[in-house]
Amino acid sequence: MSPRSSSSYMTFSIRNLPPGTTKDDVRALINTAKGDAAPRVGQLIKAPNLKTLTTTVTLRQSSVEKLKDLRNKLNKTTIFPENPTSSMVTSEIAVSDEFMGITTLVEHKDAQFDLYFIHGLGGHAFRSWNADDGPTSMWPKDLLPAEIEERPMDPENEHGLKLAGRFSTIGYSANAQSSHPATTTIEKAAEDLLNSIRVDRPEGSCRPIYFACHSLGGLVTCQALIRALNGTSESDVYRKTFIQKEECLVKGIMFFGTPFKGSSLADFSSTIIRLLGGNTSLIESLKINSGALHNIVGTFNQVRNKAAAGMQIVATYEKAPIKGKYLVTEPGSAMISPKDRVFGIEGDHRTMIKFRDSHDGSYPVVSETIIRMIQDTLPTSGFIQSLITEGKVTDSPSPDPLPFIPRTGTFASVRTAPPPPPYASPSSPRMPLDVFGSPDGQNDGVNSPPFSKFPLPVRASIEPVRPRIQPTAKSDDAWSNNHFRRNKPVNADELIKNTQNGLESATKLSILRQFDTVFLIDDTASMWETDCDHGRSRWDELLESLQYIVDIVCRYDRDGCDVHFLVDDEKDELEIRDSQRILNLLQEVTPDETGGGTYMNQPLWAIVDTHVDAFQYWKSHRGKGAKRPKMLNLIVITDGAADDKEAVEHTVVKAAKQLDDLGAPEGQIGIQFLQIGKDDAAGRWLKTLDESLKDRHEIRDMVDTRPWNRPDSINDSFKQKLEKILLGAVDRTVDNDDD
Repeated sequence: MSPRSSSSYMTFSIRNLPPGTTKDDVRALINTAKGDAAPRVGQLIKAPNLKTLTTTVTLRQSSVEKLKDLRNKLNKTTIFPENPTSSMVTSEIAVSDEFMGITTLVEHKDAQFDLYFIHGLGGHAFRSWNADDGPTSMWPKDLLPAEIEERPMDPENEHGLKLAGRFSTIGYSANAQSSHPATTTIEKAAEDLLNSIRVDRPEGSCRPIYFACHSLGGLVTCQALIRALNGTSESDVYRKTFIQKEECLVKGIMFFGTPFKGSSLADFSSTIIRLLGGNTSLIESLKINSGALHNIVGTFNQVRNKAAAGMQIVATYEKAPIKGKYLVTEPGSAMISPKDRVFGIEGDHRTMIKFRDSHDGSYPVVSETIIRMIQDTLPTSGFIQSLITEGKVTDSPSPDPLPFIPRTGTFASVRTAPPPPPYASPSSPRMPLDVFGSPDGQNDGVNSPPFSKFPLPVRASIEPVRPRIQPTAKSDDAWSNNHFRRNKPVNADELIKNTQNGLESATKLSILRQFDTVFLIDDTASMWETDCDHGRSRWDELLESLQYIVDIVCRYDRDGCDVHFLVDDEKDELEIRDSQRILNLLQEVTPDETGGGTYMNQPLWAIVDTHVDAFQYWKSHRGKGAKRPKMLNLIVITDGAADDKEAVEHTVVKAAKQLDDLGAPEGQIGIQFLQIGKDDAAGRWLKTLDESLKDRHEIRDMVDTRPWNRPDSINDSFKQKLEKILLGAVDRTVDNDDD
């Protein structure tokens, strides 16, 4: 086993260190507590109270549990620095991995600006920006500061004054670890943000401010700036933190995947809560056409467009869906204003802000964008202009330029400086768990083109293994004699061959060779219901239905079929060629016991949309060597009790219209809903999908619905029923009369 695979890392903040404490002092304390922790101590930085020091330290142990034990052991221990420089010669330290409030990671000498990193929904102030469990992969700490201090303020003068800044994270109570998430709102998170920055910056500081915000963190930042800059009485307490001498100190913001126009994923709150780890009050604000979201965006654009509040904005969106399925922010949604620069970043909504090194993914363009934003806007700030006026700064080549006013200074000269020149807007040029036990959403699969099958993620979950659900024991001897074999697929030969019409059956089913067959399995809590024959659960009945289907499918879909789940998508598996493997996979899944509702639209949309894109790509590139994609036969096995019925209907209608516009042949996509159980209301809705959507919306007929009925024997009638299940949505020549 490699050292990396046998080691876990965790980064902690350490506060309340006495002045004069060194990295060696911190290492010695940790080594005394645990000799094999391999501490990597960050820069020691003066706390806002100027009386103590803070730092970060990354520790190594063989497991996350041992790291947490070490954290608890170190917290509230006493440190004795060898050479204290004040009357505070010892102190009781505070060790935490929560990173709530502001944590300054790096501070250059004579810092010219503050750059704050704001995490998103369900995020963490440190781990959200950390690429993996290694000790040096947090780019706002380990990569960007070193690059910035090597760059000149004036990009045309390589020998001139170099950039210098403070780089800090801000943790707020919108993360998944909040003790009271139900009370969290964007307004409350914005207030927390304002108070944190107000405490962090010295009174009267004119140092310019920049933000890098991920997802919801962008909306929180916008709401905070609205409150501070709108000129109302409630903004007075915060206004002086962001405005000095009528100059707005916020010079630039880079948004990473902030859904300014809302996210379709947020319309299905159980899905986004599970993926991003948030609470419903925050998710309501992320919905498309959300009134709160519309107000934030509109008001923020008004505030930023004021002459005194000009700032450069860059927005980005993720290029890859989470786990191959879910896009939180699309290009149009990421744009807050048409005048702002917008571009895509490699990775999904979580991994778009995780970079392992300076060459990883989109990091080069991200770092360059931030640096140029600072170079474009910093020289025009009143802070820099006042120092130039007083001769404290020169742009002439100098090996030892005069220093800036330090963070601990009085800034008196800045307060008395003449007003700055008018602001000129510059031209705009991966849900497995991580080692910390928090959602990471990282997809290690190879990013395929939009028309390819979903990549199979490489997962490293530390969740406890769920117990396997066992089919209910069958006491009916007659049933046992009718070819039902527990947990084994029924051989296709028994189902497609008989003396009377074997050739006809085999010929009909052979058209499955033209299709990619995909199963979407309902593993929600309602599948525990026992309204089936002999008191069996719906899940047992689902397993039974698949026993008769999978061997036929695997015989004809030579490149393998895909299996997806509504809830436990960690178990999604692609290109399965062995029918027994499909049944084994079902034994590894237990219906969701938490009762979170049945939301089927998102996985349904992801599968269908992928195949629509496939056909569209082939249509536009078929003269250029593009290979025609196989058609899609999607079989959804469900009890039909969906909580997002309108969304499902919308997805079906939209896909049908797209196929009609593309001139796709009938049967290009077929969706078969196989109902398990006897929920009459659910059955009526499924029937509506089958019979009403076509006429109501004047679209192609691409949906078929069937109830699963336990067969008495494998006879001709049952074989015909199997044909209708497997072909009913893709071949309208199959007799579709109900049995």
